[in-house]
This record gives sequence, structure tokens and C-alpha cells, in this order.
Amino acid sequence: MDGFNRWFDKTITLSVESNTRLGMMGEHSPCDALIPSILGDYCVEEPMHLAEFEPSNFTSESISGWRRLDWQLDHHITAECQRVAQEAKSIVDDSDDSQLWFQDYGVSWIRGTAKLSPDAFLQMALQLAWLKDQKKPTAIYETASTRIFLHGRTEVIRSFSKESLAFVRAMNDETATQGERLQFLITAIKAHNTFTRDASLGKGVDRHLMALRLVMSPDERANIFEDEMFSQSQKWNCKTTSTQAFKRALVQSLREIRSMCEEGYFELSNEIKMEEQAQARL
Repeated sequence: MDGFNRWFDKTITLSVESNTRLGMMGEHSPCDALIPSILGDYCVEEPMHLAEFEPSNFTSESISGWRRLDWQLDHHITAECQRVAQEAKSIVDDSDDSQLWFQDYGVSWIRGTAKLSPDAFLQMALQLAWLKDQKKPTAIYETASTRIFLHGRTEVIRSFSKESLAFVRAMNDETATQGERLQFLITAIKAHNTFTRDASLGKGVDRHLMALRLVMSPDERANIFEDEMFSQSQKWNCKTTSTQAFKRALVQSLREIRSMCEEGYFELSNEIKMEEQAQARL
């Protein structure tokens, strides 16, 4: 990518590479990332009707084709194009990107077998992976959509909570049983789902606090914005520190949680059976 083949004049841009891979870029001003991602999921899941692309379906009259547009550029526009091209090149040269391909299981297993929310499940895996990698918990930013409101955009879901911390501590507690760990996971996921619902309904705190900061006059002060705890809560380390070590910790966490769920449900079902048998003998 050199900055010459990406355009921001459209909400959605599809880029097809010579190796047949396709990438999609969403321009941020009219909508947030959730909307292009929904479109992407739809395109991947919906079947393609190849018959609609047969040449017989098109006529030369119905397709005008592409037409070259020639622009008259003055010195200022030419200089600006050169400047931003160099700026884009500097950003590209200073950036790196990689993907984590995890194929052990996915949404179907989480929803169908574990019977848990896939989004909240992954958020708990991120919490566990971060603790494995950094030896301490951290605030993690997740976006909630507030599009049910006129001009609504986003709110922050704060996935780090007392419940998530209790879960990751249980996963690292050698004395905890798999059944106990599963119960901590279920509790943490229920709490996360509540946070998600509240954020989507406009009950989050981050956009409200941001608005208060923006309307403050230069000479105004507020204790909350000068508090060290507030400052720490605004640092989203997990978004900016996805190292290879963290990715390995995430894979390990996903595998551990799956094993824990399978063994935990087995333990809990046995406990229920034993309790039922005990009740029957009374």
C-alpha cells in the first residue's frame, strides 16, 4: 500500500489483490466499524449466485464502462499531493500488521456447546491472555453501538470488571476446580452482557465524561479529571500492545477456557446428579 490506491470518497472501499484476497475499508466519518463489519459478514455468509454474472445478463447498452477523468491541477494541488504522498509513505513504513488465525473452534462452539455469548467469551479470553503476558490486569476498550438514538455513534464497554478479575484469578488458582472456574466465567459473562446492554442504551460513562471535558472552560478544573485513577482508566494498553507473546498467550487462553468449559460442565452435571440422588434418598 503506497497511498495511491486507497480512496476515501466512498463509505466502503473494496480492494481485490492479485492473489485473490479481498480487503474492505470503511471510511469512519459516516459510520463506525460495526456497520462495515456487518456488511462483510453478510457478503461472506450469503451464497453467490454465479448465474447472475453470466455475460448474457449484460448488454453493451446497459454498461457504459469506465471513463477516464482528466483534472486540471495547479501548482498548489500538485505540491499538496506530493506532500501527503510522502506523509502516507512515512506512516506505512512505520507500521506493521499481522493476523492471528485461530481455527480450533469459533462462534458455533461457543454459542452451541458452551452456551455462552461469543463476544463476552472472547473478552474474558483477552483478560486472561493479558494477565498471562503482563502479569497484571488492564482496562480493555470495546465499542458499543448507540445507533438506536438519533445521531448515535458509540459508547465504551469496559470489559475489565470485578467479575472478570475473579474469573482470571480462578483460572490461575491451582486449588479451583473446573466447575468453580466455569461458574466464575458464567458470572463474568453475565456482567459483561449487562455492561454491553447499558452502554448501547446510553448508560455508559465515557462519552458523558468526554462531553463534560469538552465544554469546560480553559480555567475550569474538576477533581475527577485530575485523579490518577481516572487517568489510568483512560489507557487502553491492550489495543496498542498486541505482541507475538500476547498472541501466544491468547491462543493458550482460548484452549484452556474450552477445556475448562468441557470439564466444568461435566463436573457440574455430576454434582447435580449426586444432589438429586441424595434428595431422592431422603
